[in-house]
Amino acid sequence: MRSAASSAARRLADLLSARSRALGRLSIAALAAAILWRAPTPRLDRYAVAGRYLLHGFAAPDARSLPAARLVGALRLAGPARLYAAADLLLLALLVLALEGELESGAAAWTAAAAAAVAAWHWSYPHDVLALFVLAVAGLAVRRARRPTPARSLVLALSIGSSLLLRSTLAFLPLVLAPLALRGSPGVSKKTLRANALILLLVPYLFLLPWILSNWRLHRRFIPFEDGEAAANVAAGALGLVGTVEGPWQGLLGADDSLRAMRRVGRSPVAWAAAQVAAHPLRYAGACLARLGLALAWCLPFSLLALWALWRGRRRRGFAELGALCAYFLGVHCLMSIQRIYFYPLLPLLVVVSATLIPPGLAPGALLSPRSAGRVLLGAVLLGLVLSAFSAAALTFPPVSAGALDRALARRPADAWLLTRRGAM
Repeated sequence: MRSAASSAARRLADLLSARSRALGRLSIAALAAAILWRAPTPRLDRYAVAGRYLLHGFAAPDARSLPAARLVGALRLAGPARLYAAADLLLLALLVLALEGELESGAAAWTAAAAAAVAAWHWSYPHDVLALFVLAVAGLAVRRARRPTPARSLVLALSIGSSLLLRSTLAFLPLVLAPLALRGSPGVSKKTLRANALILLLVPYLFLLPWILSNWRLHRRFIPFEDGEAAANVAAGALGLVGTVEGPWQGLLGADDSLRAMRRVGRSPVAWAAAQVAAHPLRYAGACLARLGLALAWCLPFSLLALWALWRGRRRRGFAELGALCAYFLGVHCLMSIQRIYFYPLLPLLVVVSATLIPPGLAPGALLSPRSAGRVLLGAVLLGLVLSAFSAAALTFPPVSAGALDRALARRPADAWLLTRRGAM
């Protein structure tokens, strides 16, 4: 009787495994279909407008967006939309497979297709590129947790630092990961653990030095991140508003004392916002909780599945880092007013974490070994470093002037952008 039951169980497992492999192949086909179907036409947004200055060898006129966001934003308009979409989704799928390989999960094909479909459905620049950095950082954090060496800590720090020239979203993530790097690990000395934490705390911020120096040269101001990018969100968040508002943030200060308040806070609302939070802490705390609940609802069902998966795997190496990354991403946004698009970069990671709940017998099997996953992640870091190098080089460009435009037009007399800028001088 027991032998018959065991045989039936094996036949059922073989059947499920064969079907899961077939579904895995269908998932890869669905990924290819998503690439061909969901290719949005890039539009001339403010990133592309500022990026065109860089492509023509000039410094952008303001510091509202970071250099890598400008550069990629302009390059998106220079080539076919489907080519950009294919490269974007291919990189996302590879990074998903790499993270699955680091987690040794067998649902890689399903997860890659699901994550790519989610990303394609919610396509938005620069959040699609930020999603790639989030996946790379997640994979490298898991890899570092499995063997916490200074070399792996350095690679993780380089990935975080590269992202800071695109968006400042992960700017304070080192402060979250460094305490985790100090946890004891078998065979690792305390000196090595302290070195790991120090690397994570220092190296990422070196990437911001060219940006800070360029802003001081051009604007004579200390600007470490985007200049005024989150001003409206900071002001709205301090007033207890959950969602974002459109228009100048100064309108939130009130009609009677707005002029006086604007003079007091200057170009940034941070000081004014801090005073508002100190005066109304319960209002602010309630708004933060409301934003967190709304963000989790926007990410359903993956937010709940990922929370369950992180709890189940809490004793596995790397899951604390994944949980810290997810919590940080949610928390840093919920301190200010939010909109749904802000959380799109987190969705592919939530899909990957949720997929660890799939039983091994129902999954199509791993596609990348941990060694191959490490190579993919290292390739992603190298791409980020190349982007950072070009972005830093672009920060040395001179500002636009009539003489510089005349010299550029002498070389390219039919360039429409140069002609337009020269006519506006």
